[in-house]
Amino acid sequence: MRMQVVFQNPDTSLNRKMKVIDSLLEPLDYQPDIVPDFLKDIRSNRRKMGERLLEMMELPARYLDMYSQELSGGQKQRITIARAMSVNPCLIILDEPTASLDVSVQAKVLNLLKDLLGEFGLSYLFISHDLSAVNFMSDKIMVMYQSTIVDRFEKNTIFSSDRHPYTQKLLEIFEGKM
Repeated sequence: MRMQVVFQNPDTSLNRKMKVIDSLLEPLDYQPDIVPDFLKDIRSNRRKMGERLLEMMELPARYLDMYSQELSGGQKQRITIARAMSVNPCLIILDEPTASLDVSVQAKVLNLLKDLLGEFGLSYLFISHDLSAVNFMSDKIMVMYQSTIVDRFEKNTIFSSDRHPYTQKLLEIFEGKM
C-alpha cells in the first residue's frame, strides 16, 4: 500500500533551497515507475505535472518557480498536500495539517482535503487536537489519552452517553468554545 504523510509545519517539510517544482516532484523523481492516472498523459513532462498538481490545489503555476519562503503558510501546506498526492497514495496520514494556519486558511485547506478525498478515493488518518476539524473530516473517530486509545466510535455517535470520560471532557471543552 502506498502511503504519504503531511506534517503540521510545512516550513520544515519543504527544502528552502529547492524551487517548489523540485520539492513538489521529488517523490515522482525517485519513483519513476509510479504513474498516477491523473498524470498519465504528462508523466514525461515535469513542468506539466507540476502545473497539474498545483491546479488540483487551486494554486497558480507561477509558484513552481518560487522558493517556499516566498509563499504563505497555507500555500506551503497545499504544496505539501500536492506532493503527497503526486504518487497516488491509498492513505495519507495528516498530522495536525491545519494547526499552524490561521482560521480562514484552515477552512480552505480542510475543504480542499475533503474534495480530494471524494475525487481520488483516498483514505486519511487525520490526527488533530481540533475537534471541529476532526468532526468535519472524519467518519470514524478514535480518542487517545496518555498514548492509549480509550474510545472509538462513528462520528454520528460522538455525543452518546457511553463515551469515555476523557472524550466527554474533550467534548465539554469543545462545546465551551462554540
